[in-house]
Amino acid sequence: MTWIRTRGLSFLLALGLSFALWVFVSFSENPDTLSDPYNVPITVVNLSDGLVMVDQNGLPRTDLPTVSVVIMTDERTLARLRSSDLQATVTLNGLGPGEHVVPVEVRVESEFTRRVRVQSADPRSLNVRLDQLITRTVPLNIEVQGNPPFSFERGNPRVNGRPINEINIQVRGPENRVDDVVIAGATANVNQLSANYSSRLQLQALDANNQPIEGVELEPATVNVTIPIRSVVGLKRVPIIANVVGIPASGYVIVDIQSDPPLINLTGSSGTLEEIDQVETSPVDIDGATGIITSTVELRIPPGTLPHAGEPREAIITIRIEPLTRPIRVRVPIPITVVGAGTEVIAVPEPLLIQVELSGSAEAFMQFDTSVLVATVDVSGLSEGSYTLTPQVDVPASLRIGPIPDVQVVLRNLPRPTALPDPPTPEPLPTATPPEPTATPPEPTVTPEPPSPTPTETPIPPVPSDEQAVPEPPVDMTPANET
Repeated sequence: MTWIRTRGLSFLLALGLSFALWVFVSFSENPDTLSDPYNVPITVVNLSDGLVMVDQNGLPRTDLPTVSVVIMTDERTLARLRSSDLQATVTLNGLGPGEHVVPVEVRVESEFTRRVRVQSADPRSLNVRLDQLITRTVPLNIEVQGNPPFSFERGNPRVNGRPINEINIQVRGPENRVDDVVIAGATANVNQLSANYSSRLQLQALDANNQPIEGVELEPATVNVTIPIRSVVGLKRVPIIANVVGIPASGYVIVDIQSDPPLINLTGSSGTLEEIDQVETSPVDIDGATGIITSTVELRIPPGTLPHAGEPREAIITIRIEPLTRPIRVRVPIPITVVGAGTEVIAVPEPLLIQVELSGSAEAFMQFDTSVLVATVDVSGLSEGSYTLTPQVDVPASLRIGPIPDVQVVLRNLPRPTALPDPPTPEPLPTATPPEPTATPPEPTVTPEPPSPTPTETPIPPVPSDEQAVPEPPVDMTPANET
């Protein structure tokens, strides 16, 4: 028994000395050391449904800062350790909308848990702002920019084959951002297009001032937009000019003439419309007038043309007449006339009439007929395209003219005419054949004389025989397809 006790004590002593020697050798050859800082990204966990993390501006926050972590471990473990073996998390469990300060937790992979100690972590906490995540429906708006060329017009835009007023867009994001969204919009440019517009456009969330709102998502994010472009050859828009007759009372003068509507669309052949620059009204008599005259008068539609569908055949003319108490300044409408375009070029001015201020004495105005004023734009030598030009207006030396606004003139070459097919030739109608004469003429019919106090002989009209020709019905030579 004494022997066993002695041998056991010796074994334990040897084991302790061996462990101490192992520890001494291990720490001598593989001592603990501090690491350089590891930059560890922060991961958010347990964020409640219906919440989103936002920054100071209310925008969704996606870029969280990194944590600088310093650890202590032995040199062999440190040589094997990678930054991906460290994890930094913030737990948002149970937090609602608002600002919060959340601690940053740093963990080490289980393989190194016993050998690695976190010495320091910077930052130790993170400021977090949470907002409610909502979804709302807003209308769609497609803004159309530019105009088709002359003789073309555009229709209303459609989205995915449907009118835009039938389309709604879902907006999803932080409540503070979604509440500012009024519409989802896109822009389509049809400038100088002569064929249908079709494109897939990216939508933007817009506020009440038509400014984009960031930080929200749209569903759908893109839409297919089509805009029909139609040819309207034979359509021209011209100004309505009042036909004023008579002169105001002595000491009074016309200071303003307005037409409602000021312009009208005419339809007709291209050649006829090229010669028309304005439409006059029936006469408006102002003889001896001393105030404002308002009259509804018919329009004198030029021969060979008609008002476009929906256009009026009357205009309301308002003429303002004032006494001559001081030098006069009058704004008068002057139609635009383009010269020098040549026979193979279509010249379209925009606008079709300009407002110009004339000033001078009453006597000068009474001696000058302002209705003959014409603003001339010379396009001689210019090729096809769009030009900004200043019209030339000639007035007597006794009148002064104010600044003349520029006009936009679009020059286009005439399209080559297309030959129309000849109308079909009408087939002649069959001619009636008179019957053959008979050998015995029919006996005449005797009409008995009516009783009368005064006998009168009534001539018996001759009865036509079969030999007399039957008159042929008139033949309609109008072709069946003529309209």
